[in-house]
Amino acid sequence: MRYWLERGERFLFWIFLVSIPFQTRIILFQKDWYFSEWRSGFFYFTDAVLIGLLLVSLIFKKQWQFKDRSVVYVASIVFWCLALFSGLQGYDQGLGVYQVIKLTECLLLFWYVRCYAKYRFL
Repeated sequence: MRYWLERGERFLFWIFLVSIPFQTRIILFQKDWYFSEWRSGFFYFTDAVLIGLLLVSLIFKKQWQFKDRSVVYVASIVFWCLALFSGLQGYDQGLGVYQVIKLTECLLLFWYVRCYAKYRFL
């Protein structure tokens, strides 16, 4: 089982990297009758691959090991908390929550690459 999880994680990681240039998006919602990229929510194929990659890595490792407790992690958590507060207090709360979710996804990718993937795949 461990062998297949490791192979699946490696496969998802490389699929994620290869699929980045081929961004195909699905529009989840838009606020007005006209299309505005800044007032719309999207779902990308790479979002699905990244979610799968993070789930497999959590199952495989049980927890991520932060090898160095640097100021980068603390600053990213503080930044996320400020973005969460800003997203919930904005004019359009639905769009703010969507943007916080996208920021969370990017931070999880950053942490994954920084503390785990660069030691395993690169």
